[in-house]
Amino acid sequence: MLATFYSTWMEQLLAGPIPAETKATCDNCAMLPQPGSGLANISFHPQTKCCTFEPQLPNYRVGLILSSNDPALAAGRLTVEQRLRARIAVNPCGMDVSGRFLLLYNNSPNGFGRAPDLGCQHQIEGRCGIWPYHPATCSTWFCKHDRGATGQEFWQALSVLLNEVDRQLSLWCALEMGCDAAGLVSGHGATAKVNPAELGAPVDEGLYARLWGRWAGHEAELYRGCAELVRPLAWNDVTRICGPQVTAMAGVVGQRFGKLTGPAATDSLRLGLIQIEGVAAGKLRVVTYSEYDPLQMPQELASALPHFDGRPVAEVLAELREKKSLGLSGALVQRLVDFRILVPG
Repeated sequence: MLATFYSTWMEQLLAGPIPAETKATCDNCAMLPQPGSGLANISFHPQTKCCTFEPQLPNYRVGLILSSNDPALAAGRLTVEQRLRARIAVNPCGMDVSGRFLLLYNNSPNGFGRAPDLGCQHQIEGRCGIWPYHPATCSTWFCKHDRGATGQEFWQALSVLLNEVDRQLSLWCALEMGCDAAGLVSGHGATAKVNPAELGAPVDEGLYARLWGRWAGHEAELYRGCAELVRPLAWNDVTRICGPQVTAMAGVVGQRFGKLTGPAATDSLRLGLIQIEGVAAGKLRVVTYSEYDPLQMPQELASALPHFDGRPVAEVLAELREKKSLGLSGALVQRLVDFRILVPG
């Protein structure tokens, strides 16, 4: 489910509703350990699940959280206020990922989903405390996709689009609120450098004052003002403000949406690159586009895949019926294409 504003904008951009990803069950995490599966499954830590990242919050989304009177958001709002009081990686454009977190994250190659110390500070008792206003990356990442790689490619394109929208809108909001342009250019964006204040040193008051200008000491007020600037914007307003790059990215999202909501091309197919990780109960564990979304495949089906060698699919299906007494439905062939087990020939 897309967060507030994202969902409205995509309703205005796309030709229909975005299909739900029913396999990525966040409230009943599909990536928790599965005992008795017979195979070594990649699993997430039950405390954090996939929420092992420090989200980048654009100024207007911070303002939406701070302005909300929803009791269900009270605990999450406190986490944002704590982040603001710390004055680390916060600037007129929003709240960036801290250098300390990036240092840990980038040097923990297997930490995603598994390391509780990387857990999001906005997660409360296993759930997102800022869910209605969670940022673009959190809105568009799924561990599993109903249509495999076809779904992943759509959501990746949407993530790129919405993150760029947030970047451009946050700059626009800050300028509209009268922030200094030079400070915005130098102070916006995540950095790999660790701020000494993250290690216990006092905040550099002079640098902080130059960064915020007349808004120093009134940061929450600025963020709330940014939220009010964005509230009335429709998608055509967003593209006008954000420029041709966002328009081009939106075109890519539209193309990927067409593929997501339409049938896969199955005229001529061949076997793609797959990885077989094991066998359990007579089925192969096959990994293709993502290690988080393997398929369990009957060995009989696996033995039929080499017949797809670039010839017309109708010819291959007839051959399989005649020589192997194996009938493959159109829906199954489409699923094999979606998961890139079969690729265009």
